[in-house]
Amino acid sequence: EFEVETAANVEEARLLLGEALLAAGRNDEARVEMLALVRERPEESAAHRLLGEAHLRDAQLEPARASLRRAVELDPDDDAARDLLL
Repeated sequence: EFEVETAANVEEARLLLGEALLAAGRNDEARVEMLALVRERPEESAAHRLLGEAHLRDAQLEPARASLRRAVELDPDDDAARDLLL
């Protein structure tokens, strides 16, 4: 039986990819993937958080802060984004 992928499944897979890229130190690739996801799904707080983390790891402080602030605006309970802002 063939299962049709839903948009939510694809989005979750892209977030997992972003996390894996960051874990592997592939910050540029994580940033490209999360930028694309943020453009497609601007309300996805986790994408903003991962984008902010990728910027932060490359010492791009202003874009990191902007992305992390947006993540917290979208999801005030995102402790990981809040911690990265400190």
